[in-house]
Amino acid sequence: IPMTAPKSWMTKKDVEYLMNYIDSEEPSYCVMQIISSHLPLNEKSTLGGQAMNLIDSYRLKENYPYVLTDCSKTDKKRIAEIRKWWNEEN
Repeated sequence: IPMTAPKSWMTKKDVEYLMNYIDSEEPSYCVMQIISSHLPLNEKSTLGGQAMNLIDSYRLKENYPYVLTDCSKTDKKRIAEIRKWWNEEN
């Protein structure tokens, strides 16, 4: 049973949709792989952080999720990097 989504599961159209959410500070749950031993009870993520993780799975051709436990938050530097990449792609 695979623990992650394959590298090819995201499409450019998915990324286009997710780009609308990378600035979001809206609270979100952390993402965990089933084999993770860390339960982030008091940790929060943001919608923007999780959207950027999904975009990065496409952009960097990585499986998703690529870590066991992820509580990514919206990050201005990362937003700029992803926007630059997206503008170059289009």
